[in-house]
Amino acid sequence: TLVRVAYAGDFPDKICPGETVILGCADLLAQGATYAWEPPDWLSCTDCPNPEATPLETTTYTLTVTLPDGTTVCTDDVTVGVEDLPAIQILPVAGSEGPICVENVDLNYSVDPFIANTLSVTWAFEDGLGNALTGIIFSGQNTQDLNITFIPISILADDWVITVSVELENGCFVEAEYT
Repeated sequence: TLVRVAYAGDFPDKICPGETVILGCADLLAQGATYAWEPPDWLSCTDCPNPEATPLETTTYTLTVTLPDGTTVCTDDVTVGVEDLPAIQILPVAGSEGPICVENVDLNYSVDPFIANTLSVTWAFEDGLGNALTGIIFSGQNTQDLNITFIPISILADDWVITVSVELENGCFVEAEYT
């Protein structure tokens, strides 16, 4: 018995950009059939029954199943919704920028725009090679405002990177970097 159906899947909830879902349904595989997925954007394969999709934006995929007799074609569509995330940036608070010297220096930064209802906010401070810097006191971890105090250490102003990762209430993350 040949199953004459195409089933692309069903995804009622939106995913975060870069998350992966598996399209199709293994239970409905037609023996000897060929599969074609369109568009090919963010798919692991376009000629398999169950590709992995990792879309960066909401995308409607169409599955076309051609049966072995070559005359019967079945199609189905599935939309994978992707959350729209706010773009954020790290801004220095006015008056807090300056060269990093061998004396105590206070710098203040904020996430812009402010995002209500966040689950977590994580700040990191690294040198230009991705190594966490020592001799630094953070205050404001898990908030959208950060104060950094440099204890007497010697680092060059061009060698540091501040990153922030904000977890939104939908479980998605947005990130920004300041150098």
